Amino acid sequence: MGADQLYNKFDVRRTDGRDQPGGDKEGARYFVLDYVNDPRARVALAAYADVVADDEPGLAADLRGLVADVVVLGRRCIAGHEAIEALLRRIAQRGADEARDGAGGGRVAFVVAVEGRHLVRRHVGPAMDCTTCKFDVAAELAAATEWGSDD
Repeated sequence: MGADQLYNKFDVRRTDGRDQPGGDKEGARYFVLDYVNDPRARVALAAYADVVADDEPGLAADLRGLVADVVVLGRRCIAGHEAIEALLRRIAQRGADEARDGAGGGRVAFVVAVEGRHLVRRHVGPAMDCTTCKFDVAAELAAATEWGSDD
């Protein structure tokens, strides 16, 4: 079996026992992702967060937080700059939409987008100290969400 094939590497069980015989999740199967070391796993988490956001906003926020923690704080993202910027733009847009609609996540979305812009432009120093990146992201988010309109 090759290293790039699916195989049984982990033994995962629910901590509440619901996947054990007689439980309502009996026979459940799980797939493990390493979102710290694999940038594609972060993309998968962000996509899953988007899919569940309407039905499970708390879960979506938690998943986006995991992605933001790694991308913003861990700085371990090794994907191409274009992929990083695209992912961060999607996260930022969803957070901006939630912030506009009164939900949480706007601040995290803004910080993630600024960090991404700072990284892509290869600026030095702390991203949140970069006036250029903060201004550009704020302008883009305002235009994308029409915050600046009088509607």
